[in-house]
Amino acid sequence: MKIKISNLEEGVHRLFFEGAVEEIGLGEPFFDDYELDVEIDKSARQVVVDATLRLEAKLVCDRCGEEFVHDVEAPFELAFLFGEEPTDDENARALPYDADWIDVGEDLYDYAALALPMRQLCDEACEGLCPKCGVNLNERKCDCRDDEIDPRWSPLLELKKRMENN
Repeated sequence: MKIKISNLEEGVHRLFFEGAVEEIGLGEPFFDDYELDVEIDKSARQVVVDATLRLEAKLVCDRCGEEFVHDVEAPFELAFLFGEEPTDDENARALPYDADWIDVGEDLYDYAALALPMRQLCDEACEGLCPKCGVNLNERKCDCRDDEIDPRWSPLLELKKRMENN
């Protein structure tokens, strides 16, 4: 997504963009429309972009396997420096003095992906699936017993008993 800056005078400017996520190069898991609030602070030496991207993603719960919709909010800040090579700051970029546009398309993709949760849960209280029968414990309880021990763990249980007796 390119934002025209050549027509902006020095000072702070607020812009708002919206449209289909495909317009800004995003696909699954993102869907529907996006909203992008942008505040641009332009001076003779730099352009600072303070933005917030809002959109929705269809995710699959890590515990129960059900699909759910997650509201994504990705705030970010970028600095474009006229005629200078930026420092090691990954959020600063060089920009020619005669630049007409700034391109934030790749940043929208990166920040949207970073805003997705590492653990994708439909609800913090999600009970997941029964490890024995596979029933979704959010929908109903099963008759499986918790006190049954997987036979693969029996050698460790015997070791524990021996250590307790010593």
